[in-house]
Amino acid sequence: MILTGKEDLRVQRTMKTIWNAFEELLYEKTYDKITVKELCERAKINKKTFYTYYETLDDLLGEYQNVYFTEYWESIKDYDIPRDIRRSIAHFFEYASRQSKTYERIMSAVPVKAIGDGIVKEVMDRFWSETAFAKTYPPFYRNMVSTFWVNTTLDIYKSWLDSGKKWPLEDIIATAQELIVAGIESFDQNRPPSARE
Repeated sequence: MILTGKEDLRVQRTMKTIWNAFEELLYEKTYDKITVKELCERAKINKKTFYTYYETLDDLLGEYQNVYFTEYWESIKDYDIPRDIRRSIAHFFEYASRQSKTYERIMSAVPVKAIGDGIVKEVMDRFWSETAFAKTYPPFYRNMVSTFWVNTTLDIYKSWLDSGKKWPLEDIIATAQELIVAGIESFDQNRPPSARE
C-alpha cells in the first residue's frame, strides 16, 4: 500500500514500519530467504496486520519495484521510443548502478511480474502506438517483442549483479544495446507472415 499522506497516522506508522523492516531484511539477505513471519517479527506487528495490507510478500515486493520503476520512468518519459531505445537501455543501467544494495535485491528478486504492470506497459504502449515499425505488428507479436526487450534488460542486469559487477558498466550497456536492438531488428526483417498486420 503506497502512502498518499491522507491515511490515518496509525496506518502511516504501520506501513513505514513494514517498509523499514523489509528494507533491512533485503539489505541482509536475498528476497527468497525472507518470510512473512520474519518480516512481522522485525516490524513488531502480527501477521494479521501484514495481511491487512498485502496478500503476499510478492505484493510488497511488487510495490517496491513499481516505486523504483516509476522513478526511472520519470527520468526517461520524454525519450523518443524507439529512436532512443539505445539511450533508454543505457539510462536504465546507469540509473540502476547508482542505487543501493536494497534496490539491487529488489530488482534481482525472482518475481518481477509487478514491473510488467503499469510503468513498463506505459513505455511499451508508447512504442507500439507511436512508430510505423510497431504499428505493423499484431498484438501477440507486440507482446513477444515487449517481453523480449524488458526481460533481456532485466536478465542482463541480474547477471551483472550475480557476477559481482565484475564487468565494466560500459561493456554491459553496449552488450545489452546490441543484443536487444539487433534482436528486434532481426525479427522485424525476418518475421513470418503471421507477424504482420
